[in-house]
Amino acid sequence: MVVGPCASLVVLGAVAFQSLAAEIPLPDLVGTQARVQQAVRDRYQMVLSTADAEAWGAYGMTLDAHRFVEAAIVAYREAHALDPEEFRWPYYLAILVGASEPLEATTWFERALAVDPRYAPAQILYAESLEGIGEIERAREGFTRARELDPRNALAPFGLGRIALRRGEIERAVDLLQRADELGPPTQAIVASLARAYQRAGQHERASRRAAEARQLPRMVHHRDERRAAVQILALDSESYLRRSRTYSEVGRLDRALQELEEILALEPELAEAHLAAGGVYDLMGRSTEALAAVESAMRLGADPGEARPLRASLLFKLERFDEAEDQARIVLLNAPNDVHVLLLLTMAAAQREDLGSMIETLDLAYAHRTRDPALGRLTIRLLDDVGAMFAGVGRFDVAVRRLEQVLEILDELGEPAAAVETYRHRLELYRSGQSP
Repeated sequence: MVVGPCASLVVLGAVAFQSLAAEIPLPDLVGTQARVQQAVRDRYQMVLSTADAEAWGAYGMTLDAHRFVEAAIVAYREAHALDPEEFRWPYYLAILVGASEPLEATTWFERALAVDPRYAPAQILYAESLEGIGEIERAREGFTRARELDPRNALAPFGLGRIALRRGEIERAVDLLQRADELGPPTQAIVASLARAYQRAGQHERASRRAAEARQLPRMVHHRDERRAAVQILALDSESYLRRSRTYSEVGRLDRALQELEEILALEPELAEAHLAAGGVYDLMGRSTEALAAVESAMRLGADPGEARPLRASLLFKLERFDEAEDQARIVLLNAPNDVHVLLLLTMAAAQREDLGSMIETLDLAYAHRTRDPALGRLTIRLLDDVGAMFAGVGRFDVAVRRLEQVLEILDELGEPAAAVETYRHRLELYRSGQSP
């Protein structure tokens, strides 16, 4: 059979199309949620249809959002090859390869910054990658440039402070890390570094206090990066909604945290973890009635009782449903007898009904099982102080002295400032001399 010119072009086009399709990575989607599978396959089909830079890049972003890292790297590389003047593709590549190939990551950051040198988050991540491979002076220059571009970003002075601390420039390190801490959001990395700087500066009390505080803070350093966020918001799996909500909550953006939970609950109204997380966000917002309703929905749907019941007990107490709060708290203690938060809640419930014996019993347990959590420590201090004042008021200064000694022990463990400690020391001396303040 003779094949004409037009038919030959059709055959060649089909062969080329099949070759292209074979090179488009499609990850194993088994076990992923149906909406994730659909999103990946839709973007895959777009590449099959057009194969231009934007289609490849959009496919890479969808793969990246759902943590199909190897396939996303292939897609971003192709997008960059087709459009080397687009900032996003080398930037996203740099972020993905940085975990395993930090040297290669610096090259991709340089390509992205050649397109847009004024994007501060990219300058920060580039500086961090340079710091990671030991290029300290170049890293310092990168952090300095980022600070000039965005003076409100805490990560630039944080990076400069780390470098100053490494070089033994302690006074400069303290200044820079204090600035990073002021800019926030508070994270374990920043506060722990500041504690080390205080320690090396000889400010041991402040170092101890900030080190204790750091242990209670989120580990993650939140990058305010709108361009990277454009990838993260594409993730449609349940855990990504919950993770985004946690991140927003940690940095104080409670409205966005709640929005993420409302979106996943619209898709999965019986997702217990989302109802429980919503209860926590409502609680932080001071919306106790809505928080309690969300927690109780979570419990009906099978949420982890170890997480849900303590929050329910706390919310019942805030809503002045004291008997119910106490009943729930005692259920919690059956499985977690050393839960300090619940023990303190029971202490306050006993105080409400003027049951001094139960109040002292649970407060003693809370003191015995205390942690270095600053919030729980300060609540324990307040209750111990109240009990001490109560006994001093009826002339039982021996008991009052013992309670104030416990207060001072907790203050020392938390590394509280000298002024706070001195206030309690003065009160202790009055009790020892048989006087009430």
